[in-house]
Amino acid sequence: MTSTVQPAARSTKHQPVDAAAASGTDLVEDFATRPVPDDQTYSGWRIGFVLGGIGIALPALLSGAEVGQALGYERSLQAFALAALLVTALSSLSGWVGMRSRLSTYMILKFAFGSGGATFVNLAFAVAQFGWFGVNAYFFGTAAESVGREVLGLAVPSAVYIVSGGVLMIAATVFGFKALDKLALLAFPLLLAVLAVMLARTFDTMPASELAALTGNETLTLAQAVTVLAGGIIVGVLLVPDLTRYARGPFDVVIAVVIALTLVETLVHVVAAGPALAFSELEPLALMRALGFGVVAFAFLIFASLSTNVVNLYGSSLALAAIQPRVPSWIYVVVSGAIGTLLGLLDVASWFIDFLVWQSVLFSAVLGVYVVDFFVVRRGAYDLASLEGRASFNARAMIAWACGAAIAAVAYLGWFSITGAANLDAVLVGAGVYAALESLRRRG
Repeated sequence: MTSTVQPAARSTKHQPVDAAAASGTDLVEDFATRPVPDDQTYSGWRIGFVLGGIGIALPALLSGAEVGQALGYERSLQAFALAALLVTALSSLSGWVGMRSRLSTYMILKFAFGSGGATFVNLAFAVAQFGWFGVNAYFFGTAAESVGREVLGLAVPSAVYIVSGGVLMIAATVFGFKALDKLALLAFPLLLAVLAVMLARTFDTMPASELAALTGNETLTLAQAVTVLAGGIIVGVLLVPDLTRYARGPFDVVIAVVIALTLVETLVHVVAAGPALAFSELEPLALMRALGFGVVAFAFLIFASLSTNVVNLYGSSLALAAIQPRVPSWIYVVVSGAIGTLLGLLDVASWFIDFLVWQSVLFSAVLGVYVVDFFVVRRGAYDLASLEGRASFNARAMIAWACGAAIAAVAYLGWFSITGAANLDAVLVGAGVYAALESLRRRG
């Protein structure tokens, strides 16, 4: 083991070239399987806008509303704050790995899990993002049908909106990170403005003192609420390197994470909780209409769904490209979008909360494993040439992931918890088990 951190991933020696880019068949070079060059980096503000656009989404509003009704206003604010602290800390760690290595999450996983193990993990991530795309597509379609009928007088079935929205999201994603950046510059300020108006109108409808007095139905404990909230973004936390690999330096990572996850994600939850309690309503678009939004709700719906789902497709295409880089990435975008759209038509959102919880349980420990691998085991020496000739599966990483997932499930079911938050338990156990197993290997 080397004693110093080596930015080896920036070296191009023996590094595999993205075959699609080399052949000219890819529409845009997105460095799916090699490091991002330093001259292709962006400021933390720009990356924060892209990440923030992910958080301003209908499922996030639904999560905030669910927690608000479960805990009441004051206790839900505690849950939002705790979830924000947890997600910010974890995202800072994962974001730094991306910035230092300049690699996508899916390539980073090959160092910790081996190429075969990473393929398994990447497929799991891709499936999760298909599901997220389907959830957002479903919310988009049903909400658009409702707004179109009640506000615009259009009698168009929700399935038409789901399919047409899916096509629009696929088209916007094909052009990679540069397209995400331009979309974020347009959509993020508009979405943020709508959230601010929603919050102001909530307090106009019911003063803060009256909201604070409203109690919840106690269907979730505080720890479970934190798990649900963090679970709603945990895959995003794990995949933060996909965006922070474009960051210029550590400070840019911090700026991006604070904008998107400390501030914006918390604002989304707070905005949803108030009217959910005041109007006894969970459905995000119904909340917006109750607050007096008409056509603006339709515009919010389009921008929120578009900015979130293009990132879901971007991530799934990177995952699949890491598995089989010889296929042009735009094909992965189209296939992923088609699968996600189909899931939207099949109403994947009907089991939305279970989806949040169990993806949190299954995936949180992966973060602990690859953070320990980067900072402790390899100390930043992620040279792609070193992947050649290595074992396909790193059993120690797989065992650590399984142990972390198991402790998260036990914690969520209320049997035992180390920290009170299943997500954090998973990360700590995954990291601890992996570090211990790697230490035993070196001593042996």
